[in-house]
Amino acid sequence: MSAKRQKTSGLSGVELFLTVKNLETLVAKSRKEVELNNKRRERALSGAGIEIPDEDEIELQELENFLSFLKAKLDGPQSYSFSSMAPEHLRKINVVNGGFINLTTDAVSHRLYRHICFLERFVPRKNEVAARLWINAFFYRAAFMLPEESMVLSVEQAVPAVTISDLSTHTLSGYINWTAVRADAATVKRFLKQPALQDLKNDDSALVVSEAKGPDQNLENHVPQAIGEMYGKTTIRGVVTNGRVWIFLILTLNKDGGGSYLQSQEITIMSLSQVSKDSVSVVSAIIAHWIMHSHKELDRDDYFTVEQ
Repeated sequence: MSAKRQKTSGLSGVELFLTVKNLETLVAKSRKEVELNNKRRERALSGAGIEIPDEDEIELQELENFLSFLKAKLDGPQSYSFSSMAPEHLRKINVVNGGFINLTTDAVSHRLYRHICFLERFVPRKNEVAARLWINAFFYRAAFMLPEESMVLSVEQAVPAVTISDLSTHTLSGYINWTAVRADAATVKRFLKQPALQDLKNDDSALVVSEAKGPDQNLENHVPQAIGEMYGKTTIRGVVTNGRVWIFLILTLNKDGGGSYLQSQEITIMSLSQVSKDSVSVVSAIIAHWIMHSHKELDRDDYFTVEQ
């Protein structure tokens, strides 16, 4: 049995990206220091006709050469995890923001409203587990708005590393927080026993929901992670949320690689420190509708219109 090959680099795609960014900052700072030292040296040796090798300049050149080497590696095939994706990674896989979609209508759901009010009053939002109580409540409501036994909810579904297209060697992997699947009764029953997203048929709907985790609750900063989790089918809808604020997304992939996504403005369920009944109703209605139409483009019967 032959011995296993050792990895030539211990840096993941994200780690390499962060290393390059930090090194760029260091090089820029060092360049300013070298220029300042050069001016001081020139003043001190002015008129003496003496030339002294600039060791700082030599060291800076070596640092810049190393930075160029890392940048070259960064331009090669990379492996990205969903949870670490940033706007730069979307550009790497050639996915761009195609614009915004605007809300058009509403719905009513008094029981869900009362449940959210209960959570807001009695449950501290101090960690991710507590925040999920809000998100799960919307799924509970959406399930009752859909035809009976047509929905199944996959939680923390692991996705192995897969290449993003036949024309790219970049890979995506990680965990999808929630996938709300709508399918026929037989598929739902099978999925409950063995939840595997890769086994779903093309006509099965799957709404991907990504939770904004960590101290940074600016949802805009979590959109790249959500797009990474959604990456797969030609057209797919998704959501990024922290339970209180929701951004709805539609990703469309190109046949030759890359793609674009549309996103809604933030929809918050809070108004003047109070739970908004109208917003709660709207969000639950959108989720139910999007679960049923997760692989379709927007049409005139949707809750959004494309911003012109």
